Amino acid sequence: MKWVAAIIIIFGIGFVLFPFFQNKYVTDVQDDLLRQLHEEKGINAEAEMIEDFAKLNDVLADGVKESASSQTTNFDSNTSTHSTPENGDLIGELKIPSISLRMPILEGTSKENLDYAVGHMSQTAHIGEVGNAALAAHRGYSHGRLFNRLDEVEKGNEIIVTTRTTTYHYRVKQTFRVTPSDTTVLSQPQEASIITLITCDPIKNPTHRLIVQAELIAEG
Repeated sequence: MKWVAAIIIIFGIGFVLFPFFQNKYVTDVQDDLLRQLHEEKGINAEAEMIEDFAKLNDVLADGVKESASSQTTNFDSNTSTHSTPENGDLIGELKIPSISLRMPILEGTSKENLDYAVGHMSQTAHIGEVGNAALAAHRGYSHGRLFNRLDEVEKGNEIIVTTRTTTYHYRVKQTFRVTPSDTTVLSQPQEASIITLITCDPIKNPTHRLIVQAELIAEG
């Protein structure tokens, strides 16, 4: 009879503990699946960003039309009704007072966009958000055109980006040059909000990319 009692006790303990172990198993499986999702999402996003950067380098290497000219932003035209900007949408205005620069910012870094404006790399952070918003433009052969004078920007200079809703004030943290294959300039910080300006260097027969990075210091 003792063995019968033991079986009953074991069965009772198993009955009580079964829901606990079942819930733990389900939770572990769910956590594992969600971890895979986020890891794959991170890998895919990084791969797409690198692919986008490669395409940008091709566009920069092609140069700019000499007939193209810098344009000022007119928020009464080309109005976007999309919550998420699409290629070619006018999303803002870039101003760098120290070099008297004022240019429109378009979503995407296609050849058409960069012929006339600054292009926002769609796979990078949105302007004003935590992360790194990459903005690229050509350097014109005429003085003061497009990012022609970007090499004159210095640490501490102000960069102003105005969108349809907010004005963002950035302070230049560093300027440097990298090879076209160096994707570290697209690194996404987890806390700060920065912008990275990208263009060719030197202007003729460019072998490198001139980089200006600035951190958000105020908005509104």
